[in-house]
Order: sequence, then structure tokens, then C-alpha cells
Amino acid sequence: MDRADLLVITRLEPPPPLSPPSKKLQDYPVFSAVTRLLGFRRLGQGIALLSLDEIGAGPFYAFCGIGNPKAFFHDLKTWSVPISKTSEFPDHHHYDQRDASELEHAARISGARAFITTEKDAQNLSGLSFSEFPVFIAVVEMQIPQQDAFLGFIRERLAARSAVV
Repeated sequence: MDRADLLVITRLEPPPPLSPPSKKLQDYPVFSAVTRLLGFRRLGQGIALLSLDEIGAGPFYAFCGIGNPKAFFHDLKTWSVPISKTSEFPDHHHYDQRDASELEHAARISGARAFITTEKDAQNLSGLSFSEFPVFIAVVEMQIPQQDAFLGFIRERLAARSAVV
């Protein structure tokens, strides 16, 4: 934090005010970031975005190997994605065919019609065969609700630094 010019806090409900609540953070502008669902891509079928309506009514079996899997599952619930069951893997998990088979077995038992995972996890699924269920990748973006203030602060910092050179 000693080198930071500003702080961006994610995963807070509701977003915090611009002024930080902690005395330790009083010297930093604080911005919140929220996730927004853009749509879904089908694993192995390009980059075309599909809506929730286009991928089916579900329920879906959600799985991921990220640092905060509960946040991903919470986001899916917030976005009204019907989930039958979830599985968590360690962060940066490299999936193998055994994982794919076990996931399909668990999805079948849960009554799922398809899988949903993260973009990060999709990178670790190449070459695997999911024969029973399609795999959809949730495509999300981070948004800063106070975007004008955020960009204004960055522009001011950059201008000040370029004037010093």
C-alpha cells in the first residue's frame, strides 16, 4: 500500500462510500468495483456471447478453481442463474480427464443440464472431454460505479507525473 495512489475494493455489498472507513486508509482515495455478467461462451465454440435464455433453463452445475469460489457462486445466484450444485477446486487447478468424469457424474446426480465455470478455469480445461453436458463460461467484467471520479483521479496522477519528467 505504501506505493499505491488509490485503492479499489472488490466484493463488498453494498459498495463503500468514496471516503475510507479506516484511519489507516485515510490517505488513499477508495473506489469500489462490482462484477457484471456479460453473458456466456460455450467451451470450445469461439467467443460468441450467449444470454442466460440462450444457454437453457438449467439447472447448472457450477465449478471453479479460483481464489474465492464462494464469490463466483454468489455472483451466479445474484444473476439468477439456477444452480443444482457446486464444486470448488484449489486456485489455479489444472483439470484432468478424471476431474471431468467426476464432474459429469456429480452433475448427473444433481439433475444439472449443463456446467458453468469461470474464464480462468476455461484456460485449464482445454483438451478435456465433457461428453454428457455442455460447459458454459461466465463472461464477466469489473465495473467501478464512480467511474468519472476514478478516471479523473488517474488522469490527474498521470499528468502530475509527466510534468515532473
